[in-house]
Amino acid sequence: MSNLQKGIIAILCSSFGFACMALCIKAQGDLPLAQKALFRNIPTLIVSSYIVYKNKEPFFGKRSNLAYLVARSIFGCVGILCAFYGVTHLLLGDASLINRMEPFITILFAAIFLNESLKRHHYIAYILIFIGLLLIIRPTFASKDYTAYFIAMLGSFCAACAYFILRLLGSRNLKDKQAGETQNTLIFFFSFFSSIVFLILTIPSFQTMNSQQMMWAALSGLGALLGQYGITLGYRYAAPKEVSIFSYSHLFFSMSLGVIFFGEFPDLLNCIGYALVISSALLIYIKRERVVR
Repeated sequence: MSNLQKGIIAILCSSFGFACMALCIKAQGDLPLAQKALFRNIPTLIVSSYIVYKNKEPFFGKRSNLAYLVARSIFGCVGILCAFYGVTHLLLGDASLINRMEPFITILFAAIFLNESLKRHHYIAYILIFIGLLLIIRPTFASKDYTAYFIAMLGSFCAACAYFILRLLGSRNLKDKQAGETQNTLIFFFSFFSSIVFLILTIPSFQTMNSQQMMWAALSGLGALLGQYGITLGYRYAAPKEVSIFSYSHLFFSMSLGVIFFGEFPDLLNCIGYALVISSALLIYIKRERVVR
């Protein structure tokens, strides 16, 4: 199996995990955002610390990579809280569109800073996927809360910065195994750092949770665990321009979960949008495979 195929599978698994996480976050009700984020982090923190300890890997990485690790964690924390804020204060379609802008920003960063050139089929694919997204979520931008729009866009930008830093660390690892970090160290460091941040924010606003909320909180953590490991592996195995488009499978997983749990069936425009997204992903994959062969 090629690195590209491994990257695609990892991104698909990540998208499914994050879709499950979003379902669980929504089901928890009106708990404080930092509290939801904290419980979301706990399973990942526990599992990653055990794996790092078992494999005798460094918990906090190499000193030469500390700036990368801290920067990635800061952007990741801000991105999570901003995304939660956007979903809470905007129309769901508007917030979803803004959050899905992250892969476009990641690819732009890679093209500028890593000299990863974009071909014509990349531009075609991303035009199609943007049109598909508009058909799927049909944002109205009817809200007058422009502060919430700004915060949601800031979250998307921060998420792109965090993923781009992962790519930088992956490049260092490919050039020199001794200079890079393992995915286990990357995940533990972010989980530990963000858990401390969310704990500090949760303490003054903590709300008691009932048994149902505790169940959804635990499940959201398991979804985040799958999503976190998947996204970390995906961007280490392949370039953002080749695999980030597959993160839009999150929309399909979310649609399926919506049908199952909320009876939300897609209409014709939704289906056309799904077809455009799938076509875009297939276009990039097929072109890439022809180049490799």
